[in-house]
Formats: sequence, structure tokens, C-alpha cells
Amino acid sequence: MIHPQALSPLRGLLCLCLLLGVPLSAVAQDPTLLLVSQEEDDGFYTTISDALDAIPSVMGGHYVIEIRDDETYEEQVNVDVNSSADATLTIRAGEGFTPGIVSDKKKKHALTISSPFTTIEGLILRGGEESSGLHIDWADDVTVTNCEIRDAEKKDTPGVYIQGAQRALIANNTIRENVVGILVYDAEDGGTTIRNNRVFDNSKRGVWIYKATANTTVVNNTLYNNKIEIHLGKSSKSGKKVAGKGNTFRNNIVVARDDDDYCIVLD
Repeated sequence: MIHPQALSPLRGLLCLCLLLGVPLSAVAQDPTLLLVSQEEDDGFYTTISDALDAIPSVMGGHYVIEIRDDETYEEQVNVDVNSSADATLTIRAGEGFTPGIVSDKKKKHALTISSPFTTIEGLILRGGEESSGLHIDWADDVTVTNCEIRDAEKKDTPGVYIQGAQRALIANNTIRENVVGILVYDAEDGGTTIRNNRVFDNSKRGVWIYKATANTTVVNNTLYNNKIEIHLGKSSKSGKKVAGKGNTFRNNIVVARDDDDYCIVLD
């Protein structure tokens, strides 16, 4: 199901190109728009997973899933499409809306991204018992902006769990009330940027980087009221869980919660 709004501008542009003799190969194709709402019927999907299932195995262009309500979607959303630099995927809130996702399964993340070149914008992502709000699972070039990520409150569960991914961008988000705010793990090539986020009220750590993770940039964030604000590495006799090289911390505001808590831990 493709919403007609995604097609009409493209039809007009194609007609103009035919009249002017412009090659169709020179026309930048508008993204295909898939609309999601629990409050609308005509042309809308009722779950985010259904919209993902409508994306073909060969994408052949850019896709946007836009959620146009303020509902909380109780589903385990797994992004596993054949995306690339020429066929990207964006999942975003519609203008004026703040929809949420919370997993409907214990120990399953609310949103798991296994596809590269995926962008998430403007969502509330809620974790739970041993489950993250967001898990970037070995997917490169993922961007997450203007989201609120919270409520992963058991064991060492992070709100944002970045595992093995390269060049992730986590920017302008609010990350709060988790055990760990952001965990970057097992990313030996790295290149992740954590920028302009507000990370607070996480019970154990704000930002945690370890297990050979390299070349991560943490810049212009505000971290406070976390037991450890920034933790680089983890004590281990084998050395396998220490952080990699080239990690950079710059221009962050970091405030220790209490006298027995820490701004930065290196081990």
C-alpha cells in the first residue's frame, strides 16, 4: 500500500521532463511515503511492522515511514530491509506528533535496527525488563535524532545499545531513566558520533564505551545525575573488554551526582 501523496508530485515532474526533453535518469525520485496511524483508516497502516513488511525486497529508492498520531505502539519493531546509500529508510514522527514504541515481548528491544542507512526521528522509545528502547545491531550509517529513549531499568540494560555498528550518529536526543544511557560495544572500526544529547537519571552509567570500541566521538552532550557519567572500558583480566583507541571526548557538560559518584572512569 503506497499513499497517493507519495506519487502525485513525481507524476507531475515526469510529465514536465517529457515536455522539456529532460532524460528521466536525471530526475531525483521522491521517497515513497508509507503512513501509519491508529486513528486514521484510509491509506494508513495500523502498525509500524506492517509498513515495514510493505517495503519490497529490492527497494529501488528511498522510503519514509511516517507516524501520524500520538499513540504508543506496543510491538517489537525489527528493521531488516535491503537498504543502502541509494535506497535509504527513514522512520519518523509526523509533524506535530510524538508517537512511541514499547516492546510487547519481555527481553525484546522496542526497536532493533539491522539495516544500514536507516534514520529514526522524533520517536519515544521505551525499554523494559532487560530490553533496550533502541538496539543498533551491526548496522552501519544509522542516524537517530530528536528522540526520547527511556525506561530500560533492569540489570545493565542500556537505553541505546550500539553493537558492532560503524558511523552511527546519535544526536539531539533525551536519554533518561535507564540503567545505562548509551552503550557502544564491540565496534572495532567505530566512527560513531554521540552529539548534543541530554543524558541523565540513568542509575549506573550515562555513556559507556568498551570491548575494543574505537574512534567514537562524544561531543557537546550534557550528562548529569548518572552514577558514572562517562565510562571508558571495563576491568577485565583478559583485556577483551577494554575500550579501543581513538575515542574522543570534547565540550561535554558533565556533573557528578554525589560525592561517591564519578564524572569519568577509565579502566
